[in-house]
Amino acid sequence: MECPSCGRAASSEDKFCSECGTPLTEYPWGKYCKYCNLRGKRDSKGKSYCVDCEGPLGREIEEEQLPSSEVKMPPTPLRSWAPLLIFGFIVSLLLVGFLFHKWQVYAEAKSSEAQRYLKFLESSVDRYKEITEEMGEIGSLVYTPESEGFDEKRAEAELRLEKLERTIQGELKVIKEKKCPSILRSEREHLERAFKGLLSKDIKELRIFIEASDPDIVAMMMRGDISQTPFQKAVAPSDYVKREMDEVIKGMYEKGY
Repeated sequence: MECPSCGRAASSEDKFCSECGTPLTEYPWGKYCKYCNLRGKRDSKGKSYCVDCEGPLGREIEEEQLPSSEVKMPPTPLRSWAPLLIFGFIVSLLLVGFLFHKWQVYAEAKSSEAQRYLKFLESSVDRYKEITEEMGEIGSLVYTPESEGFDEKRAEAELRLEKLERTIQGELKVIKEKKCPSILRSEREHLERAFKGLLSKDIKELRIFIEASDPDIVAMMMRGDISQTPFQKAVAPSDYVKREMDEVIKGMYEKGY
């Protein structure tokens, strides 16, 4: 045999090369090292290890072929399209669910129960408009510079305001007791909040304006000496109430009314 380092000839009984001192134990090829990916050798005592990293040897392989577990197979056409197919399937499910929901909404909106409640909402919106017009008329009773008969007009405004307040309370009671289909529940909640806002905000502002009204102050507002904001604020619905009623009307149109 020859020394693997210097190539000097040696006998099979020699343990080391007499020239360079390299161990001369014969290592036949046959196993693959999992640690350093090099061809391993078996020592003369039968112990299996890699001569480069001293790690345990793996299974036998031919020549320099890699283990089958480390060979990367090219993706098949089906594998390359799989993510896209899964994504398309999910999108299709979502689209079907959305269309089914829209169909349910349409079907419920066309039901006789929903149509009856939509008519009730329409009548409530009309009542809201009448109430706001009445608020303007009540405020106009005391919006005059004439001192003669001012107290009588203010008393009339207070009586009409009390009657209007009872009307709003009656509308609220009907809204709460009226059976509402689930599809229009949101519109009912907006409607209820709008009428509650009329009581807690608009009627309250109008009452303060009537009680604080004075012919001289009103005359100054009409001449432009002071702002008309108190009058405008008292006879116009608050922004909160307007937003709630806008949501009611929007929902009615969306439900196909």
